[in-house]
Amino acid sequence: MRKAFSLVLIMSLLATGLIAQEDACSQAIKDAERDVKSGLWRTTGCLTACLLSPLFGLGAVGVAYLWKSDPPGLDFLGQSSEYVNAYTDCYQEQAREIRTDEAFGGCIVGSLAAAGFYVVATLVTILFVATLTY
Repeated sequence: MRKAFSLVLIMSLLATGLIAQEDACSQAIKDAERDVKSGLWRTTGCLTACLLSPLFGLGAVGVAYLWKSDPPGLDFLGQSSEYVNAYTDCYQEQAREIRTDEAFGGCIVGSLAAAGFYVVATLVTILFVATLTY
C-alpha cells in the first residue's frame, strides 16, 4: 500500500512539473511574440540587403540569430526555479525564431528589390545608349 501511494505521489509530482513547464513555455511563446519587434528585424534585413548587398542582408540574419534577448524579470515573481528555467529557454528560442524569420524575409525582399532596380537601371541605360546612337 505504501509503495502504491509513493508511486502515485511521485507520478503526480512529475506530472505537475511537466504541466508547469508546458504552461511556462506557452506563456513564454506568447510573451516573445508580443515583445520582439518583428518590423525592426524585417526592415533591418530588407535595408541591408537592398542598400548594401544581399551578403550584408545575410549578415543581418546572422545577427538576428546570435542576438540573445532576456525575458522581462517581472514574469518570474513568485515562480519556482523550474518554471523560470523553462520560461527563459522557451522565450529565448521563440524570440530567436521570430527575429531570424523576419530578418530573412526582409533580406529576400531587399534582395529582390535590389535585383529589380539593377534590371531596370540596365534597361534604361541600354535604351538611353540606343537612342544616342541613332
